[in-house]
Order: sequence, then C-alpha cells, then structure tokens
Amino acid sequence: MAEACQIARYAELAANRRHFESLFIAVVAFTLIYALLLGCALNWLVPQLPPVPLMAAGATLIFGAFVAQRLLLRARSCFEAMRSCWSGISGEPQGSASISNKPGAMALVLGGIYSLGIGGVLYGLWLMFIAR
Repeated sequence: MAEACQIARYAELAANRRHFESLFIAVVAFTLIYALLLGCALNWLVPQLPPVPLMAAGATLIFGAFVAQRLLLRARSCFEAMRSCWSGISGEPQGSASISNKPGAMALVLGGIYSLGIGGVLYGLWLMFIAR
C-alpha cells in the first residue's frame, strides 16, 4: 500500500514538473513576442524618443525572464522531489553522479533573455543621457 502511494506521488510530481516546464516555455515565448510588439508599437507612437521603446522592451524582457526563472526553479524542485521519491520506491541510494553541474538549455535561454533585456535598458539609457 505504501509503495502504491509513493508511485502516485511520483506521478503527481512528474505531472507538476511537466506543467512548470510547459509554463516556462509559454512565458518565454509570450515575453519575447510581447517585448517585440511593445517596442514596435512605442517606436511607431513615439518616434521622436527612440530610447523609450528600447527601455520598455528591455524592462519587459527582464520581468518575463524573472517569472520564467521562478518557473524553472519550481520545475527543478519537482525533479529533486521525484528523485528522492524514486529512491524510496526502488530502495537504491540517491546517487549524485547523474546530476550535472552544467546550466542546461533552459538556464541558457534565461541568460540570453536577461542579457537582451539589460542590454536594451542600458542602450536606451545611453541614448537618452549620453548620446545627446
């Protein structure tokens, strides 16, 4: 009976992990599209102030990357809970040899979005105050 409960918990954790990973992808896609459309719209509405669209799109990218980072951390915590649950089911000790210290594709995507957002904000500030 206890093993059936652990298997059900493992399945629930796996579903939660898939959910957070799909939300991560959706948030990244929405953030990129929204930042692009916001930058284009503000450039069309306020053409005399080119720093405004850059800073608005950059801030949108930074905020979206922060939300995606929180989702990635939730997915990773579900994965760690799945590993401990599986080691309880199988009776094998939880080995750390299979865990990689490399950042992974999702973390690299986050780094790119953060870099793009910070670059947009800094370039907008540079255009506004220094390149007059």
